[in-house]
Amino acid sequence: ALSGDVSVSAGAVTIANDAVENAMIANDAVKYDQLGSEFTTAAALSGTDVDWSTAQTFTKTLSGDTTLTFSNVSTGMQINLVISGNHALTLPSSVKELTNASTYDGSGENLISIVSTNGNTEQFATINKVA
Repeated sequence: ALSGDVSVSAGAVTIANDAVENAMIANDAVKYDQLGSEFTTAAALSGTDVDWSTAQTFTKTLSGDTTLTFSNVSTGMQINLVISGNHALTLPSSVKELTNASTYDGSGENLISIVSTNGNTEQFATINKVA
């Protein structure tokens, strides 16, 4: 067993039973190429389910009136939807649109930023239209 500060310069450390209580990552220790693909790629939505665990940015061109659903939402997560298409867009009922934000305008591209404040039960959204 170890006690006190431990430093590893190379190799891997295995910790039994997920027993980490305090851990810090050095400044700039995580580089862009080390991030998971969900943080570095945009996903084109082919259906209507937005799986928050697969990407942070999603794109979709509406071909008809569309109601989106969400899956794998956790508190603190944030996603961006880039949506276009001159059809009605309905977000899940758990999404609260902020009053100073725009509303969806199908005549151009829209950036919808959504943050989860209570898992799958509450998210807040802002909608911005491309000028």
